[in-house]
Amino acid sequence: MDEEILGALKKLIECEIKEAQQQKAINDGLRVDVANAQDKLAAARKAKKEKHIQAAEQELAEKKKQFEQSDKETLFKLKDTVDVTEYQLLDTLCNYIEEHRLFFQRGSQFLNEMMTDVYDYRHYVEEVRAFPTSYA
Repeated sequence: MDEEILGALKKLIECEIKEAQQQKAINDGLRVDVANAQDKLAAARKAKKEKHIQAAEQELAEKKKQFEQSDKETLFKLKDTVDVTEYQLLDTLCNYIEEHRLFFQRGSQFLNEMMTDVYDYRHYVEEVRAFPTSYA
């Protein structure tokens, strides 16, 4: 049963969480692109080159738009990953608990079935103690 839980966790890590990490990496890259575009714009403004300023402003606007779109996608992907992970972990935990219940239920049934034999052995031991010579 522990293998099932480990398997479910591995699957989550290999699939859902990996996809979320990939989306986050894309988003982080776009964040860096925005920062670089801002630096480029600042340098163009410092140099007071109007043509470079306009190009840098356009590039910054484009990078911000890409980043904002990626930011939304990343947020949705992370939320989706959390939702899927919670459901799968809860489902796995419920299965684990049910398996434990069944294990102990079967053990209890086994012990209940053996109790007649236990009582018979106990009765036999009491007879042997009471009359040791008759069983020798």
